[in-house]
This record gives sequence, structure tokens and C-alpha cells, in this order.
Amino acid sequence: MIKSNTKRSKNIALIDKDLILYLALTEQNDFHDTNYFWQNFKNVELINHACKAKNFDLILFNDSDLEKIQPDHPLFANSSTCPIIILSTNYGSKFTIPEFDKITHFSIIHKPFRFMTLLKRMEEALEIQNTSNSQNLKIGPFLLKPFEKVLLGYNNEKLRLTDIEVKILRIFSKNRNELVKKEILMEEVWGIKNFLDTHTLETHIYRLRKKLQIHFEKK
Repeated sequence: MIKSNTKRSKNIALIDKDLILYLALTEQNDFHDTNYFWQNFKNVELINHACKAKNFDLILFNDSDLEKIQPDHPLFANSSTCPIIILSTNYGSKFTIPEFDKITHFSIIHKPFRFMTLLKRMEEALEIQNTSNSQNLKIGPFLLKPFEKVLLGYNNEKLRLTDIEVKILRIFSKNRNELVKKEILMEEVWGIKNFLDTHTLETHIYRLRKKLQIHFEKK
């Protein structure tokens, strides 16, 4: 299926109860000579079982079973090391709600889409994941380790962070000494361009500030 390539083949899992999408994607995959190796699973239970024996680099999930998936589902447990892309027909997807805050590398592509658009999004997701796994960031006297989701303080004291807190700190670090607009934060953290005026962002920043003060104030 995959032609010879100098790069290591990436294992891509597609969750879809029908083979129509799988056959279409693999046909396009061969035509463009990518380094992706595809495997289809009819439901999330089957891929959960497969993941115990095989590592996947990225998961594509057709939205036919969206209503059955909750934020604490095992599918999302390893999103920090295996990005997830949802192929959705629902423009008001429930995956934009705050309950999905803890999912790390996660995005949505609305159907219908072009194969090249999908390839670009896949490459971006894998690149972001690789960067997150390897790049530690210096923030004042602290060291942020995104992959480990910890902030090292004085005497290498560790503070555990949530995925959302890591994203927020990374954005602030990238834009240090500059004002970051709420719209930019909402888009980069949650992937929401047109958002309702809620206090979700303010709540997360308040909790993060409080967490830092409580943990490091004695130092």
C-alpha cells in the first residue's frame, strides 16, 4: 500500500464503521505517495484493543459515533502522544465545549474536505506533537516541560499541570512581554474562532495563577 520512502512510515488509524472512506483515503494516499500506513477500525472498542499491541502516530475519527464519546473516553487518554483528528459533518460540534479541555492534540476537519487539506492538517498535528514532546521552555525562573506536563521551579520542585494550563503557558512564553488577545488564546487553546462570550478562559487563567502562588509562595 505504501511505496518506499526515506522517512519512517506513520501508522494512521481510521475509526469508521464503513470501508468507503477508508478505501477512498488509501487510494488517494497511494496516488500522492505519502509515508502513511492506514488501518481501519469499525469502532473505538476495536482500536482500544489494538493500541495495547501497536502504537499509532495519529488517529482519524469519522463522526458517526460522536454522541457515544465522552471526554473521559480512553480514546483521548493518549492524545498528547497520538494526535486525534475528527472528521465531522457537525459544525456545532460538541467537541468545542469546555468538558474537552484536557484533550491535548485534537482538532476537527469539517466534511466535505479535500485530501490535500487532510494531509496538511495531519502534518501540522504530527509536527506540533513532535515539538511539544521535545521543546522545553524557560519562563522566568521556571522551566516548562510540555510533554511531561510539569513546571520546574526552585530546586527543581515540580508542579503538575493540566493540558490546558500547558497550552496557556506556552502561548504566554511565545508572546512574552506582549499583550495576547482573548481571541488568539481561545483559537490556539481550544481551536475556536467564533466563540461565545463566556468566562472559560478567565477561569482557567485565575486557577493557574492561584495554583502557582500556592505551590511556590513558600520559596
